[in-house]
Amino acid sequence: MWKPLADGWRAHVYDRMTGVKVGAYDLPRRDLAALRARLDCADAVKARAAAAASEKPRCLVARLVDNYQTMKCDAYASLGQETRNNYDLYLRQIREKFGKLEIKALETPRVRLVFERWRDEIRDRPRMADMRIVVLNNVLDQAVLDFEISANHARSIARLYKGKASTRGWRQTDIERLRAAAAPHVRQMIDLALITGARTCALRELSPANVKDGWLVYEPQKRGRTVRLPLSEWPALQAALDALPKDGLRLLTNASGRPWTREAWKSAIRRTLDKAGIDDVTFHDFRVTAITRWARHIPPHKIALLTGHSIKHVEQVLDRHYIERNDENVIAAVKKVVRGARK
Repeated sequence: MWKPLADGWRAHVYDRMTGVKVGAYDLPRRDLAALRARLDCADAVKARAAAAASEKPRCLVARLVDNYQTMKCDAYASLGQETRNNYDLYLRQIREKFGKLEIKALETPRVRLVFERWRDEIRDRPRMADMRIVVLNNVLDQAVLDFEISANHARSIARLYKGKASTRGWRQTDIERLRAAAAPHVRQMIDLALITGARTCALRELSPANVKDGWLVYEPQKRGRTVRLPLSEWPALQAALDALPKDGLRLLTNASGRPWTREAWKSAIRRTLDKAGIDDVTFHDFRVTAITRWARHIPPHKIALLTGHSIKHVEQVLDRHYIERNDENVIAAVKKVVRGARK
């Protein structure tokens, strides 16, 4: 307790626990002024330090997302536009959830549990939940390459979706049901997808300029290799293209004659699948079906010419997804080997 004196102040000191006075001392006015000056100086130093700390950029996960999403990152820049749009959705989710997290927090292995809980928020939609981790892994892998972090602890997170891609594919009966339920403008896209095995994004971008000199020529967005398909040797493709209007901006259009947008097409094919009562395959599986059929007649390096894949990728895809390992295919393979040995 401080009490004023004629030439200064007297401090009375009490025990904190008992409240008993233990002493007192006098502080002259001149010494009090010096003490106040020292205290003011210390406060000023603390204020400058706090201001400098606030101005210093914090190392947050949002910065890692920004670094990945810039076109300077080869992993992101090499994505097709359709895939990039899909990734952007999950990158926004990562920024919203972990954007303010310090980068140094990613160094502890226990952060994997945080990522798993975030994935499990939408566990009832396993494919979307897995995509959260896929995109997060890409961001963290790039951060490792940039020496921002020493390890990617999301790499060991297992996927939720257990579907077997090798069994996917359209049965002929389902194709007929879908075509019967589809409107004419939707049926045109279905037919062309089944014939060419092209991705939806490539089909939506087809224009009259892609048909020239008896060839259908287009460049898949995902792989970037030009695909050339001869119409004179492929009657089904020629007939499908002849049925399309050639006076518009795009070959495939919606009911209003306008080019398909990504969301409009997703909505249209979803309604058609529901109407046909089909829920175990998707439109993208037409690509699976087409390549599976081709694999029965032509080798991987020729499939690569029709799809725009590299030969190595075709071989990996056939092994993981497109060749169904059943007795029928084994017997067919043995028959070809036997016929070849007799020649």
